[in-house]
Amino acid sequence: MTTTIENTMTGERADLLESLGKARFFLRFAARGLSDEQAATRSTVSELCVGGLIKHVTAVERQWARFIVEGGSAMSVADDPAAYEAYA
Repeated sequence: MTTTIENTMTGERADLLESLGKARFFLRFAARGLSDEQAATRSTVSELCVGGLIKHVTAVERQWARFIVEGGSAMSVADDPAAYEAYA
């Protein structure tokens, strides 16, 4: 006999995870096929580049994951540049 556990999320959590999944997809889509050099290229006068966006998103997601696990004490890293770099 086989049992199946259905784990369907609904509500706000499901909406947030869906939005996060879409944002990750489009970021990966924008970076597909780019070399490291191309990802670091700034195509406008802005400091913005695809590689920089990926680094930023990674750092923000890591920080939120730490907040979920450690609570408010994880947010103090933002006040310490050396500690922030360790997690970036």
